[in-house]
Parts: sequence; C-alpha cells; structure tokens
Amino acid sequence: MQTTTYTDEQIRLIVNLKKKNTQWKTIADIFEKSFDIKKSTRTLTRIYNKYKDHDFTKDEMVSNIKSQHSTRKRNSKLTKEVRALADTLNNSDELITEIKRVIEEANIEPVAIPKPPKASKSKTNLAIELLISDIHVGIKTPTTNTEITRKRIAKIAEVALEEVNRLSKNYNITKIQLLLNGDIMQGNKLHPDSAESCESTDAEQMADAIRIVFFDLITPLAKTGIKIDIVGICWTHDRQSKDMPTVNPGRAYLTHTIYESIKMLTEVAKMKNISWDIPNGEFGIYEMFGSWFVVEHGHAPGIKPNAGALERQLLQRSNQVNKILQGIRIGHYHDPMISGLGRHIVNGSTVSDDHYGAHLGYKSYPCQIMSFYTETDKRSSSYYYSFQISLEEIGA
Repeated sequence: MQTTTYTDEQIRLIVNLKKKNTQWKTIADIFEKSFDIKKSTRTLTRIYNKYKDHDFTKDEMVSNIKSQHSTRKRNSKLTKEVRALADTLNNSDELITEIKRVIEEANIEPVAIPKPPKASKSKTNLAIELLISDIHVGIKTPTTNTEITRKRIAKIAEVALEEVNRLSKNYNITKIQLLLNGDIMQGNKLHPDSAESCESTDAEQMADAIRIVFFDLITPLAKTGIKIDIVGICWTHDRQSKDMPTVNPGRAYLTHTIYESIKMLTEVAKMKNISWDIPNGEFGIYEMFGSWFVVEHGHAPGIKPNAGALERQLLQRSNQVNKILQGIRIGHYHDPMISGLGRHIVNGSTVSDDHYGAHLGYKSYPCQIMSFYTETDKRSSSYYYSFQISLEEIGA
C-alpha cells in the first residue's frame, strides 16, 4: 500500500497558516490551490498537530520528520481484514481509508491481560454495569468537540477503574457489563442541516469512534483482567437516510461497522477476557446473577423517559423474549433518570449541549450511568445501586 508523504513546503504551509489563526476550510482551499492536492480539514488538522512544535528552520529536523512519517509501521494482515470488513458493510472509499488508517496507526500489539484476582469465599460477588450512550463523536458545539469527547470517555474509564480498586477490597468483581447503546457518532446526514453540527465527515467520525472506544475505554478496562461482556446496540444518528430500517436494523447502521471493527481490534490484541454481542435487532438482553435486563437505545414508538412508558416497554420486551426481565436501560434523551429501584434507567450523554435537542426543548446532561449488581437470594433482582459519572467539568 502506498504511503502518503508530505514535502517540507507543504508541512510549513499548514503550520504557518494555522499559527496565523487561519480557518481550516481556508487552509484546505489554499493547500489545494498551491499543490493541486485535495485534503480534508481533518487530515490537515492531524498534520498540524503532529508538526506544530517542530523547528522548520533546521533541515535535519525536517528530514527526520519526513522519515518518521514515511516509515510508519503497518500490519498488512490486519489491513486486509479491515478492507474486507468495510467492503462488506459499506463500500465507501473514504470509509475504507479512514478505518484502515486507524488500524495502521494503532500498530496493534497483543495486550498483556492479567489473571483476575482469585475469588474469596468471604466476599460477596459483585458485577459492574457501564451504560455508554449518546457519545455523538464528531459533534461540534460551544462546549463539545471530538477531543473533549475523547477526554470524557477516558474519564469514564478512570472512574470505573477507581471503583474496581475500591470495591475489590470487599467484593469479588466477577465481570464488567459494558453496554454500548447507540448514537456513538453524530452523523452528518440525519437532518438537512446535520453537517452544520459536525466537525468531520461520517467516515472520519467512524474512525474517531473506533479509536476512542477501543483505546480510551475498552483497553484500560481489559487490562484489569476482569471478564468484560459487551453488548453493542446500533441507532440512530448514524443512518444514511431519514427513514429507519426495520429488517435487521442492527446491521443497517454505520455503528455496526464501528462495533465490528472494535471487536476485531480486541481479537487482534488478544483480549481474551472480552466477549461481544452485536444484535441484528434493536435491543439486547443480558444476565446479572440470574436477573435478566434489556438494553435498547430508546427511540422506539411508545418509549418516553418516564416510569410508566418504560414499564410498558419492559413488559413488551419480556413477552418478546419469553423471559422475566427485571429492568430496562435506554439512552436517547440525554436526561438521566433512575426509577423503581433501578428497574428503569435512562442515561445521560457525553454532550454538554446539543442544537437539535435544544430545538425540541431537551437539556443534555454530560454524564453516564454506572450500576452495580450483587449475588443475592434476599432481593427479587440482583440490582444494587447506581450513580452518575459527571463529565461536566471536562469542556471547552
């Protein structure tokens, strides 16, 4: 595969223009006119961030930069797998290029996964649930952008690890149930003016989402050695048309490609403590110490962020799967709520504000919900308690 290299003149132009506070769109136009090469603003941003602190007056420094850029390591086997995946799911050259770039730059090596601590008979078994939804990678608001989103996801992992360390003194932590529950990317085609709320293309958002979820969330959790069960729900911002698919909807969204790509990364990194469930439909079920729960994005007709509507949806899903479900977890509304002793949970978002939500009268709360379950024969459900991981302090 051919490696893209940049000349000293091209690098200098990008850095010098940006240091003069030139807008990225203007830089892209000047770059194209100067070199007859079209580059996305995302690509130019990446080049600038890489070289902005270098002294370009030294020929040796420029030579070293070019050498480092052109000798980037690659994993050819993984690249072929990514291309096959992308070709199958969405035959877009931009999409394929972006996902390949993520894999190549990652230079994936096997991750050393320690054995989980030996269970103690004197400790109660406990499981952790992380409800992750409405990340909206790629959204651009006065207080949110892709870098802030990355920092907020990293904060979630940090808090989870702190809880693991704290609780492991008194409990056997048996697993982390990670619920990836839709709106992972913002998408620039959902509404007529969606592109106005985005700082990157759909393909770039997908690449960033893969990178953020894998490196900033899953990898730190996996390194604990604790079993991690992941459910990946697709919906709603990443669809390519206004109409919602009804046949195998879980495979009709770009999020499906994001999840499959991350799953492949966990396999290549030999994270053997991770299992995946990526439903073809719009909801998934999972078990916590004998109690069953349902997770879905929350957009379905009839769902509202209140106990009555969620109870009706919970009973409907129970009938569908022929199981007694003890609770429902949704996102979508960006406004956190917990009712019925954990029976109904509505997640927040990682977005501080949202143009479309504000238009509809919703307030977006930057938080995600972490819940805990214990093995018990004294309660009807294994649900124990929840708390909100506040992300408000991380902003522009």
